[in-house]
Amino acid sequence: MDWHDILAILSPTITLFILVIGGVVSYYAMYGELKNRITRLETQMQPFWTIIEKEIPKLLHSPHTPEIDVLLDKMSQGILTIEEAKDLRNRLKYELEIPDSGKKIAIILLLTRLDQIINGVK
Repeated sequence: MDWHDILAILSPTITLFILVIGGVVSYYAMYGELKNRITRLETQMQPFWTIIEKEIPKLLHSPHTPEIDVLLDKMSQGILTIEEAKDLRNRLKYELEIPDSGKKIAIILLLTRLDQIINGVK
């Protein structure tokens, strides 16, 4: 067996190894870019969700729902616990079913933010 035979045997293995390494490098490059894009998106969306969290609760205050108002105030202050977020979400879902509610868009936006809070999204 001379070096031509050895090279003939090793050539496909080396080629496969290079392809695998190239694929792994490409995957990590793509993963890094995706991670950067997600981080940028989160950074761009954060001011929007801050406004939703701080300002929308003020629009939903009502003399007919003092329990909800307490939870809304806590949300505006940034001191709402996960359990309180779940309670507020359930109460707002009920309010959403009221046909007269002119505050549906505000409720829907706040429900979206509450789901994020409950699921640990900042």
